[in-house]
Parts: sequence; structure tokens; C-alpha cells
Amino acid sequence: MGKLGSMRAAAARPATFGEFQDDQLEISETGQILSSLGTDAPIRAEQVAEIRQAIAEGTYETPDKIALTVDRLLEALRTASVDA
Repeated sequence: MGKLGSMRAAAARPATFGEFQDDQLEISETGQILSSLGTDAPIRAEQVAEIRQAIAEGTYETPDKIALTVDRLLEALRTASVDA
């Protein structure tokens, strides 16, 4: 059985415990930056309720708010990448 045949046979059978000891997880640079931003900001319940209501009414997503959000996100990413 050639290499392709043995790969197909291995894929057809269930994995056994400990068989994949060489598995690795790689987190992208963007993921690392986003992770470093953290969740330290306090949650303001009143503001969250207002935003939820606006979303439910379909009035929250305006082009100005989207542009402002994108600008803030880009600035946060720039700041985080400089600090890293």
C-alpha cells in the first residue's frame, strides 16, 4: 500500500487516545492583538440597554456610527501593535 493508501486507511479508522501528540495551535498576530485588548472596560448597563433597544428597532447601525466604530477599532489595533 502506497503513502496515499495508508493515509486513506488512517483517515478511515477512528483516532486513538494519544495518537495526535504533535497537534499544535497557532494564533494569528491579529488574534493575539485582539486578545491583548482584554475586557477591562466596565459594562454600563444603561448604555447596553439603550443599544439593545436601538438594535431591536433597527435604528442603531447608521453609517456614521459604523465609521466611528471602525476608526476606534483601527486606533485600538494600532495602539496595541505599537505596545506589543
